[in-house]
Amino acid sequence: MFYGSKKAKRKDSDLKGAYINEGMDRFISEKYPLGCMIGYLLEGKPDETIKGINSLLEKHKRNTEIILLKEHDLFNAYYESNHSDIGTLKHLIFDFTNISY
Repeated sequence: MFYGSKKAKRKDSDLKGAYINEGMDRFISEKYPLGCMIGYLLEGKPDETIKGINSLLEKHKRNTEIILLKEHDLFNAYYESNHSDIGTLKHLIFDFTNISY
């Protein structure tokens, strides 16, 4: 199982674009046939960052693929997106904004 991982910042459109183009799209194209997306949040809040990623998806007419928060017993920042080719893609966002380097 592969976990597509990407760094994310709330205000960084390049990183959000990479999350879509180099992460999500690799699962959608089935380059990675199994697994889930893991985002490493470096700045901001998970919900604000997902909102920014969704804005980019909408901008590119991919409204049916937006990422939605789902309830999960073990993980607060658990999201899913639906895709006609592969079904549900799971997204876990790990918040590293409070870690000192």
